[in-house]
Amino acid sequence: MNHYGYLTIDERENARVLIAQGFSLRAAALKLKRSASTLSREFKRNAYKSGDYTANHAQKLYQKRRHKCCKTPILTNEELCEHVLERLKWDWSAEQIAGRARLDNSSFSISYATIYRAVDSGILPKQTKKLMRFKWKYKGSTPIIVTD
Repeated sequence: MNHYGYLTIDERENARVLIAQGFSLRAAALKLKRSASTLSREFKRNAYKSGDYTANHAQKLYQKRRHKCCKTPILTNEELCEHVLERLKWDWSAEQIAGRARLDNSSFSISYATIYRAVDSGILPKQTKKLMRFKWKYKGSTPIIVTD
């Protein structure tokens, strides 16, 4: 048996056909080399309210759940994005923006890493990188510690 993984649309359709032919859940699971609990969960979770099951409907429900489970980027909030861009134009560092938001008890909180990630991923305009004070100077490098 495989470790738990998501069923493909082909596996869903094959499971539906096997069950329609009169196979038990366990027998169908054996043929598909899946756990019986996986198929049981699949039929309970993705059936219509009437109890009917189609692979296409199940796949749509799976994709809908999958889309909703992802975390939305924090800087898609227009107000917060404008706040960050304005501070960057004032020549503030990402650390200063995050720290000031925390000190002012503002309605939002943001970390400096989120700001850097937003620039890297394209959520903030690429020109923003030129406005940044540290411009990734320390990213990936190890700091040199001088002891006296």
